[in-house]
Amino acid sequence: MTIQTYLDKRLHIFDYDETLYINSSHENKRTYHHYIIKKILELKSQGKLIAMASHNIYAKSFFHSRYPEIYHCFDMFVCEYPLNKDIMVSNILKSLNCQPDEAIFYDDRKYNIDLVKQLDVFCYLVDETIGINFEDIVIKN
Repeated sequence: MTIQTYLDKRLHIFDYDETLYINSSHENKRTYHHYIIKKILELKSQGKLIAMASHNIYAKSFFHSRYPEIYHCFDMFVCEYPLNKDIMVSNILKSLNCQPDEAIFYDDRKYNIDLVKQLDVFCYLVDETIGINFEDIVIKN
C-alpha cells in the first residue's frame, strides 16, 4: 500500500459553493479565504493543474470577483447546470489530458462525490462549515 497526499495529485478539481468558500462566521470566512488563496497559489507554483466543476452557472464570474488573486491559476472552468459532476469531471480530465488517478476532486455534496468516485478519481468530502483541510488529506492506494 502506498500513501499519498493532495500534493501528489497533478490535477485539483474544486466545486465552488461551500467548497472554495464556506458558510460560517465572518472571522472563519476571512481566515478560510486567505488559506484557500495560499494553497491554490502553492499548488500552481508546483505546476499543478487546477479546475472548477460547479452547478452554479455564475461561479466563474463570482470567483473572479471574490478571488481575483488566484483566478488566473485555474486552467479550466466547467460551470453548468444540470450537468452531473461526473460528466463535468470527465470533460475536465479529457481536456487537460489527465488520467483519473492523477486527479483529486473536492466537493461538499456526498452525491457528487459518489458520482465522481465511479470515475476512479480520489474525492475529498468538504465540511461546508470548516472547508478543506489540505493537511489532513491522506490517500491510500
